[in-house]
Amino acid sequence: MPSPNTPSLDPSSLRPEIRSSTIPPPSTPADNVDSVLSRRKTAPNGTRKNITPESLVPYDAPIQPRKYVTPSSTSRKEVPAVFQRKRARSQAFEDEEGEPGPNDLDAIEAKRRQNTLAARRSRKRKLEYQRELEDALDREKGEKEFWKARAVTLEALLQSHGVDVPLPPPS
Repeated sequence: MPSPNTPSLDPSSLRPEIRSSTIPPPSTPADNVDSVLSRRKTAPNGTRKNITPESLVPYDAPIQPRKYVTPSSTSRKEVPAVFQRKRARSQAFEDEEGEPGPNDLDAIEAKRRQNTLAARRSRKRKLEYQRELEDALDREKGEKEFWKARAVTLEALLQSHGVDVPLPPPS
């Protein structure tokens, strides 16, 4: 008799010919997308749940320094394209050469700071707009329920007085 701590052996693990017949065929990427979407209630829409404009990073919060373990996918270049073109023009006229100077680095840093703040404002505006749409939808649903209940009440009143109520046209 095996001990209680010894797991029972699966016969398919002992013979490879049995194991190969029980393995399902590999799935395609389209199958994976369908299975993920079938588990979700809705398709991804680019917003996160339960995030409010108040829970975002404040506009006046300090900007974090860039410290990546690997190169960032959004900023792989040391010098952004705008500054690269300026350097190319100045090199054509042989004004300066080599690495970006301190003025260029300050301008790059200022541009990144400006972009970070613009992104924060944009995220906040997007969440506020989404909240407005959700509030409007809730108001419309409430109004719809109100008018539906009123119509049912008035139909019952008409029927109680012996008036035939016409059926709504098919939609």
